[in-house]
This record gives sequence, C-alpha cells and structure tokens, in this order.
Amino acid sequence: MVFKKNHKLVLLCGIADPSVDQYQDESVSFSTPYTITGRVQTVQQTVSKVLEEKIQLYHPSPPATQVSLWVEPVVVPLDQDMSRLKKLADVKKDGGKIIDPRYY
Repeated sequence: MVFKKNHKLVLLCGIADPSVDQYQDESVSFSTPYTITGRVQTVQQTVSKVLEEKIQLYHPSPPATQVSLWVEPVVVPLDQDMSRLKKLADVKKDGGKIIDPRYY
C-alpha cells in the first residue's frame, strides 16, 4: 500500500492492436481516479470519444462484433490534472506509476 497516501488508482484501456505502440497510443480511455483502499475495488471504465471512434473504424456497422481491449492499472498523484493525460506514456511525466512490471 505504498501509494495509498499520495496517489489514486486509474484504469486505462485501449484496443489491442499490434500495429500500434500501446505506450504511445492516444486512442485510449482513462477512468476517473479512485481512492486506493487496499481491498478489491469495483471500478467503472467509460469509453472515451476517441476510443469509441477507433472501435467504429475496426467495426463500423452493427451488430457489434468482438473487439480485444487491453487494460492497465496505474497510480497517479492525488493532485494529478487528468486532462494532461492523453496516453499511457504520460502517466510517468507527473510522478505516476504504471503498475504492470513490464514498464518499470
């Protein structure tokens, strides 16, 4: 619970597309920040307009077809201006951490 005192939990998601660098992809959605409790937490992720548009590019007509998404948990400072975050790489710029050990 190292981050509980000074950080909030945020989830990012995007389309799993091997032709796009997940770290630099700006077609992602950020959840609202959640208080870190140290327990299992239910988190809601709303799809951003830019991600919704990208999904439509992959699957433009109903019925909806399956789209593979990636989800990454991150922690951001309590005072993080969420409007500054556009991609996964932005999380570290203001002192945030990507929880996945692939990015340490």
